[in-house]
Formats: sequence, C-alpha cells, structure tokens
Amino acid sequence: MPHAVVDGWWLYGSQVPPGHALAGAPPPEGAAVWVVEQASGLRDGPYSEWWPREDPQAEPKLRRQGVFVDGEQVGEWILWHPNGRQRRLGKFKDGLEEGRFVTWFETGQIESEGRFVGGRRDGLWVWWRPDKARQKHREATYVMGRPHGRWTEWFIDGQTSLMCDYAEGKRHGPYRTWHRNGRVAERGEYWAGDKHLTWERFDERGDLLASSRWVHGRRIPD
Repeated sequence: MPHAVVDGWWLYGSQVPPGHALAGAPPPEGAAVWVVEQASGLRDGPYSEWWPREDPQAEPKLRRQGVFVDGEQVGEWILWHPNGRQRRLGKFKDGLEEGRFVTWFETGQIESEGRFVGGRRDGLWVWWRPDKARQKHREATYVMGRPHGRWTEWFIDGQTSLMCDYAEGKRHGPYRTWHRNGRVAERGEYWAGDKHLTWERFDERGDLLASSRWVHGRRIPD
C-alpha cells in the first residue's frame, strides 16, 4: 500500500494515471492527499491522511490510508491512533465494510473483532476490556446488522454481569443480570423487545426488592 506522494508519484512505483490529478497536500502544507478523476471529480486512487501536529517539527503520523475507486472505499483500509499504533483494520467493497474487522486500543491491545457483510455486522462479535489483556467485556451474535441470538457481558473479574437473547434486533426470551458477588440482580422475560411475564429485582444478599407482572410491555397493576 502506498505511504506518501513525492513529485506526483505514489511510493512503490505507482504513478498518477492519465485523466487523474493529485488533490490536497501532505504535511507540512496539508493533512491529506488523494487522487481525483478529473472528468467526474470523484476520488479514484490511493488516499493518505495524517494527524494534526502541535509541533511543526514533529514527524507526521498517518491517521487513515486506503484506496478509492469511483468515489467509494475499496480494499484494505488502515486507521491509526495518534501514537502511531493501529486503530482499525479491515476491507471495503463498493464503499461498504466487508469481511473481518479488528480494532485496537491505543495501548495496542485488541478492542473488538468481528465480520461485516455489506456494511453490516454479521456473525460473532467480541469486545475486550482496555484494562486487562484479552479479558472479554461483551460478546454478541449479529445477523445482517441486527443482534440475533445470545448476548453476554462480563465484569472485569470474568464473572457474567448480563445475559439475554435477541431475535431480529429485539430482546426476546430470558434476561438476567448479576451483582459482582455472583447473586442475581434482576431477572425476567422479553417478548419481541417488550417486558413480559414476571420480573424480579434482588439485592446483593439475594433478598427480593421488587416484583412485577407484565404482558407484552404493559405492566399489570398489583
């Protein structure tokens, strides 16, 4: 992948093709540079963008880099944090995210990982905590951009904090949350996104705090 522009040439030997022109400017004159198809005015070729610099003498650091075709993002795109570590990596097809995507915290630890299909999350997605290497924070399954199936969250010590199910983007089925000591904090049922049947809340000792009855999102008076 090209890294900069020098006298009209992208590094690694790729020259701006006929009918195209460079736009923008690299540091220190500008913050981004790209190739434009002159007839349409659309971005059509490599694109590089740099982080703003507080110190003009500091070495420029890339912020975003990839390729446009007919104005749309295609192929591999990389984003970086200001400290130079990778922030996001994935591929685009016809301007939409496609395939595996990974994000990282500024520390270099992985933040999230999953797949896109046509610009929408699809399949298993996992998020990790910034304060503990490879400690899961949340895990969920998506179908065409909507949660579908099990959704789970964890405390920093690895104990489950929330568990529920989704159907076509709406909570559906059992719902549970826990206190840090492992006791149930709240439990109930959802039906197509609405509270349904009996819901209960408990304190950290396991004593019942409140109970209510619901029918498709409507609370039944006590």
